[in-house]
Amino acid sequence: MLRVHMDKLTLTPRQEQVMRLLLDGATEKEIAHQLGIAPSTVKDHRMALYQKAHVATQKQLLKKYPSNLDSSTPSHSLAGYWLSRFDFENYIHAQPEQEQQYRRGVQINLEHMATYSDAYFGLKGKNMCGARSENRQSYEHEFRIRSIDQHIVGIWENSNTKNVGCFQLTVHTHSQTMYGSHLGNASNGIVRAGKWIWLRVEVPELYVPNYTKFKSFEALNSLIDSALDTGSSISLNDLFD
Repeated sequence: MLRVHMDKLTLTPRQEQVMRLLLDGATEKEIAHQLGIAPSTVKDHRMALYQKAHVATQKQLLKKYPSNLDSSTPSHSLAGYWLSRFDFENYIHAQPEQEQQYRRGVQINLEHMATYSDAYFGLKGKNMCGARSENRQSYEHEFRIRSIDQHIVGIWENSNTKNVGCFQLTVHTHSQTMYGSHLGNASNGIVRAGKWIWLRVEVPELYVPNYTKFKSFEALNSLIDSALDTGSSISLNDLFD
C-alpha cells in the first residue's frame, strides 16, 4: 500500500482510509466492500477529500501526494490501549450428513500492547475484555507483533479455545488508527479471514478501568462509527458503564 505525506490535510480516520485506497487505485465499489460502508458514503468521502486537497480527479490526488517509502512506525509508539472491531465469519459445526454453513458476526475488544524484548517480536499484548454481536462468549486472546515500516504483522492465541492464527494491520494517522485483516485460523480453520480495525484509546490520569463493566456491543459499535466518521478521540472512560 502507498504511504503518503498528508500532514497538511486534516482528515478523519475514515477519510484517510478512503484516501489511501484511492491512491492504491481502488474503485468506489472496492472501497465500500473493504471498509464495510455504502458506495454512496465512499463517494461523499471522496468528494470531501478532493475539496480538501484542491484537486478534481483521482489522478490529480495521486500526483499531489506521491508515495513515501521511507516512512516507518517504531514499536514503542504503538504501546498502550486500543479498541478493536473484528468482522469475522465462522464455520457452523454441523452433523456429518448436513451441508457445512457459515455464520458471520462482529467482536469488539479492548486490547493492550506493551513493548517486548524479543529478537523478532517488538510488542506483545492481550485483550482485556470484549463484546460480541451475537451475545455469545468473547474470545480471550494473547498476541505478539512485529512492526515493519507502517505495517504490523502478528500471531494470536485464544486462551479459552486454544486456537491460533495470524493478522496484519496498517498504521495510520500518527499511530492513532490501524486497519487490516485477520488471515485465518491456523489450528482448526474455524475462523475465516476477516476485517479488523483498531482505534487508539486515551487513558486519563489515575483512571483504573473496571473490566467487568465493559459497555454493550451496540454502544461500543456506535462509538467506533462516530470516531471513524468525525475523527473524535476515544477515552477509556467512554468504554465502561
